[in-house]
Amino acid sequence: MAISTMAHELGHVLGFNSEAFRYMRDERGEPRTMLLSNVTRIWKSAKTTVYRHLTALKTPMMLKMAKEYFNCHELDGVELDNNDQVYARGHLEKRLIDNELMTPLLSSRSYISKITLGFFEDTGWYRVDYSKANPMGYGKYLGCNFVMKSCYEYMQIQRERRQSFYPYCDQISFSNTLCLKHENAYGFCDLKQYYSPLPLEFQYFDNPRLGAADRYRDYCPAYVVK
Repeated sequence: MAISTMAHELGHVLGFNSEAFRYMRDERGEPRTMLLSNVTRIWKSAKTTVYRHLTALKTPMMLKMAKEYFNCHELDGVELDNNDQVYARGHLEKRLIDNELMTPLLSSRSYISKITLGFFEDTGWYRVDYSKANPMGYGKYLGCNFVMKSCYEYMQIQRERRQSFYPYCDQISFSNTLCLKHENAYGFCDLKQYYSPLPLEFQYFDNPRLGAADRYRDYCPAYVVK
């Protein structure tokens, strides 16, 4: 955990922070403009539908790597954490890429992805070796429905198709473990019951108090390492 934290903070020092964005340069050495985008997502839950106005990074190599990773060529930006005003530096959206090094809540199994390496290449300050990225599986190749819709809507679509909605889950199972497809480890569904109802946009079940233990994943329940 200490190593992950140190690497994460080093990522901020090297440029993954909102204060450094203004100093990024393109391949001609000119200031990189249009690197942030305001994207709108139609967000469905079991109780409501809202428009979420989010901030995303859309630098060229970062976006290219994200499109390839998620298998979504329509992707219009790499979402930043929507709780990020607390940090005022910049983090990737944990709901989409869970244990990536530059998400806001770290674990002992944090990985650096080609998406983050793409960002560092786009700063204009570094040469990047993409072969050094860690293999990752969370959300990989799951398409635009996974990366651009709510977890609730994604699960509903997959149910209608009679297909798995992994890595999301819908059973409280702290005592039941399984081998995780995206990790070389055993894990469980982090769904839990809260003492009070969650905000309407995060109510994904008939029971308004059910949601993921991890709020940085927008309360979307997923399989996590035990």
